[in-house]
Amino acid sequence: MENSELVDRALREMQKTPPNAEAASKLLHAAAEKGDPQAMYALATWYLHGTYFSKDVRQGFRLLMRSAASSVPEANFDLAVCYETGKGAQKNETLAFHSYLRAALLKDEDALFEVGRCLHYGIGIKKDRSRSKLLIDQPTTSSARRLLFLIAKEIRLVREFPKYPR
Repeated sequence: MENSELVDRALREMQKTPPNAEAASKLLHAAAEKGDPQAMYALATWYLHGTYFSKDVRQGFRLLMRSAASSVPEANFDLAVCYETGKGAQKNETLAFHSYLRAALLKDEDALFEVGRCLHYGIGIKKDRSRSKLLIDQPTTSSARRLLFLIAKEIRLVREFPKYPR
């Protein structure tokens, strides 16, 4: 069975009334073992928040890192939150900013605001209120998208994004 099929079946199990978390968990674990980043992300959130089985922040963080490395936008966003708050990892504002920026480059809209917030307050990057204003006030413009790419290039995050993401 393909990974995406396992994840789809897990989703259907969770949409039942009542949800069948045990069956979904087995399907997600099977997909995650085969390297499916969406399955890893789903399991990561369950472990981080103690949803459907015992809370295990370390395991959740490990799965989140693997999912984020596979370019899952939401995983990069949640990884940033972990680094910013110290949940599952040592607090690291620089890694938090990099993860928010990566999520924004992967088109996570909430991450655009967070990159702007970090620039405004100097969280993980030098404070820059003019750049912050553009990202917060006009996040959907092409200027904002280009600014994200420019920042990524400046901090050398760009090697993961060799050309402007459209």
